[in-house]
Amino acid sequence: MTISKQVLVIVNFSSEEMEKSFESAKNILKSNGFDDSNSQLTKCDISKVIPYENDSYDAVINLDSKIQTEQFIMECLRVLKKGGLVMLSQTNNSEENLMMGGFLNIVVDNNQKVVKAEKASWDMGTSFSLATKEKQANNLTTQSSQPQQKSFKTWTVSNLEEDDIMNDDDLLEDEDLNNAANSFDDCGTGVGSSKKACKNCTCGRKEGEIPSSTEQHVSSCGNCYKGDAFRCSTCPYLGMPAFDPSNPIQINNDKIQINNTMDI
Repeated sequence: MTISKQVLVIVNFSSEEMEKSFESAKNILKSNGFDDSNSQLTKCDISKVIPYENDSYDAVINLDSKIQTEQFIMECLRVLKKGGLVMLSQTNNSEENLMMGGFLNIVVDNNQKVVKAEKASWDMGTSFSLATKEKQANNLTTQSSQPQQKSFKTWTVSNLEEDDIMNDDDLLEDEDLNNAANSFDDCGTGVGSSKKACKNCTCGRKEGEIPSSTEQHVSSCGNCYKGDAFRCSTCPYLGMPAFDPSNPIQINNDKIQINNTMDI
């Protein structure tokens, strides 16, 4: 059994061209798949409020541009079923009014001079959980494929006290022990005891040749211990703190020693 589509045609009953307007609406409906064989047309007079229930019509058409107010478009949205089609005469603001009224898929038909739009196929404010949809997709994937058994590697901890630990010395050969006993002071230029450290000395000879003498500076003005405010421009103690004259600071190469105990 074929269910006929319910179509609401809104015309101005007081107009002399009402029948002409109705026939034009029928032709537009027919070109959009609504004809007498599968549709039931209902005439309705132009009014601010459409006197029909919510979600009761598959299509609404009106060719009078004078009544395309915000309230009228909201009434069209109310009486249309979900996914229903509205067709209005084309005006400068038709597209904007339909979009602001909540319609979707707005299309302008320049040949028929109408603007078509659809009511959403869902209720306003409808929501759904993305997690639920993802869970359903995962369930379908799981059902379509057999789960693979995962194998895990296990580590076994043994009692180390029962194992014999190898001595590191046992890994050395006799040749290694002999080389360790040899002196590493094998660089230098010259003969016998007059050898000097080579340029790239790494055996320690170069450090041994540097004398570790301590140079004791003698104050010529007697004000060195008082601080920088009393020292001359060539004083070797410039930048150093004041000190007790009975325990002068000793300068040893690049280090400063106070009382021979503290390095700065």
